[in-house]
Order: sequence, then C-alpha cells, then structure tokens
Amino acid sequence: MKKRRVIVVILAVMAILLLSSCAITARRENLRQAVPRVVRQSLNSIVMIKLTSEIKTDDGKTEISEEFSGTGFFIGYGGDIYIVSAGHLADEDPSGVFSAETVDGKRFPLKIIYYKDRYSGDFALFSFDKGMNITITPLDLGETPKTGDWVISIGAPFGVFPFVTVGVVSSGAYDLDEEGGFVYILYSAEINPGNSGGPLLDLEGKLVGMNLKTVHGVAISFAAPAARIKKYMREAMKSLSIQK
Repeated sequence: MKKRRVIVVILAVMAILLLSSCAITARRENLRQAVPRVVRQSLNSIVMIKLTSEIKTDDGKTEISEEFSGTGFFIGYGGDIYIVSAGHLADEDPSGVFSAETVDGKRFPLKIIYYKDRYSGDFALFSFDKGMNITITPLDLGETPKTGDWVISIGAPFGVFPFVTVGVVSSGAYDLDEEGGFVYILYSAEINPGNSGGPLLDLEGKLVGMNLKTVHGVAISFAAPAARIKKYMREAMKSLSIQK
C-alpha cells in the first residue's frame, strides 16, 4: 500500500514538472511569436522625426542644419489623428521645422501644436496633413504594465529605423522625486539617442508608454506611462480649443 502511494506521489510530481516545463516552453514560443507579430502590425503607427533649424554662423550667415531628432507615433483623439513624441526633441529649437518619415520612406511636414519641455512633462503633439498618401494606423492605449511584463520598444536610434528591442518591466510606477515627482515605467529594453518619443508596446501591440531616457551601460530605461500621455492629450485639446 505504501509503495503504491509512493508511486502515485512520484507520478504526480513528474506530471507537475512536465506541465510546468510545457508551460515555460509555451511562454517562450508565445514570446517568439508575439514580438514579430506586434512589430509587423505596429510599423505603420510609428515615424522617424527630423528637425531642421536655421543656425547663425560666426560671420553672421545663416545655415540650414538638419539633424536626426527622434521617434513619434500616430494616436487618435476626439475623432482626429495626431503624432505624439517626446518634448525634449523640441527643446533646442521649438520653432524649428519638423518632418516625419514613415517606415517605407515617405516624408511629410509636421506642425507642433502643443509642447511641454523635459522639465514640465516631456511631451510634444504634432498635427499633419491627412490628405497625403500614407498608411496611418493609430495605436490603441493599453494599461500600465506590471513588474515582470514583457515590453517592446520601437524607434530610430542614430537614424536606424525601425529598430526593435525587447525587455521586462521592473516597475510600472517608478517615482523620480528629483524631477517633480513624475512617474515612469522602468524597464530593461535598451534605448539610445533617437528612441526618444517612440512607443513602448505590450505583447498585444497596445501602447503602454513612451520612451524617454535611459541609463547607459546598465540597460535601465524610462518611459512615460500611457496614462500620462492620455492626460496631456486632454490638456492639449483643452488648450487648443481655448486658443480657437
């Protein structure tokens, strides 16, 4: 009788281990399938943003300087479509000329209509001509990710577009007291100059944050949560309606 019980216990443990192994394998397979699927479905939602500025030389002449700036993404609000990006892309020259480039190389002008610099929220909202022949797929807003959730960052670091990195959320609500108490998503997907303003996506392809900055050498990155983006969109619409 005891031998039979021991055998039953052993078989039960083996079954649990087998199921756990299958579950881990399934999760790995799901991740391998989810990342390329999300990337493919999101590419028409993301743009590379460039800034053109007029620079005065030492001899008083004016030179046109075009520099790669960052990343942005389409988002729908109030029945219209806009492009959202990081505010610090415009800090050096808010009055400069901005343009966007799609993943298939189509380029079009942008107009900055609402702006918060890096110290007051780090958010920029752009309008553009909807009559152009470009494919637009606005991103859906998701929920704040939890610790341990996988996230996908898509951007244009150093002008390489699209560039994809994958990581894990360490904190969905990390508070940086030295920056006015702004809450960030802390995650391990490495980002570089040019990723700023790009989307942070969950495995369903929903927007959970906007890439803003990183700590180089230790793979710690920071993103504004989707809730902050939604809040600033409301502020922008209110401000724009008052201006009208």
